[in-house]
Amino acid sequence: MRIDYTSDLHMEKLNIKNIEDYVMKQLQPLNGDFLLLNGDISDYNYEIFEMIEILNKNTNYKNKIIYTLGNHELWSKYQPTKKKIKELKEGLKKLGVHLLINEMINLKSLNKNCLDMNLFGGFIFYDFNITMVEHNKNYEETFDIFKNQNDVYKTNNFFNTKRDFIRISKKGKDVVKKIENIDIMVNHFTPNTLLKEIRKQKVNDFFNNEIIGNVSFEDNFLKEKKIKHFFTGHLHHKTIYQCPKTKTKYYVNVNHNPLLNKIEQVIIEK
Repeated sequence: MRIDYTSDLHMEKLNIKNIEDYVMKQLQPLNGDFLLLNGDISDYNYEIFEMIEILNKNTNYKNKIIYTLGNHELWSKYQPTKKKIKELKEGLKKLGVHLLINEMINLKSLNKNCLDMNLFGGFIFYDFNITMVEHNKNYEETFDIFKNQNDVYKTNNFFNTKRDFIRISKKGKDVVKKIENIDIMVNHFTPNTLLKEIRKQKVNDFFNNEIIGNVSFEDNFLKEKKIKHFFTGHLHHKTIYQCPKTKTKYYVNVNHNPLLNKIEQVIIEK
């Protein structure tokens, strides 16, 4: 089974003049059985919609795109979160995209050429999700730093986002614990085991600012659920890594420079 995947395109930062050229020439769509868009595609819904319209028109991805949320889909300074997510849900549905917010899909129902495998698309911070958002200084400062500034951040948008962020992530953790027979997990936020491995590589100082949560919790969870494949993003580092303890294989297709990002493909066997 061929899975095409990418995340963290951050199109809002690229000043794209011709979005069709960007999608077809820069991202270089492939011939996979489906496409995973794993969050932080753009701060702007209209850019996401335009990108998918181009993919639907020019590739075999139509009705075979799976989308999961990243933090940039939630904490927009341009639009209240609830309105933004409602608009995103409705727009993606019209375009035939499968938006998974802590939900599972059987891939055979997506494409008859796929293996009979279940994919869970989530929005989860695992064992340290709530602690990280409510108490960790890195994230607390992100939400509170603009309190006294006279700009768009002074509106309620950012603070509503914080509550939504915690609520969705907590729900995801509760939901996924109850689900059986997950073959593939897709979650924007980097799992602790992979984050720990990346930090060992000392890629750059950016990774040292991220909190490590309870790795043993995550390892036990993935081992118990027998999850073989995990697609993630968020930390801008491209890698494929198999955990020796759980045998879970992690896939990240993100470059530190968004201008270098493109769609890539992995082949998965049952």
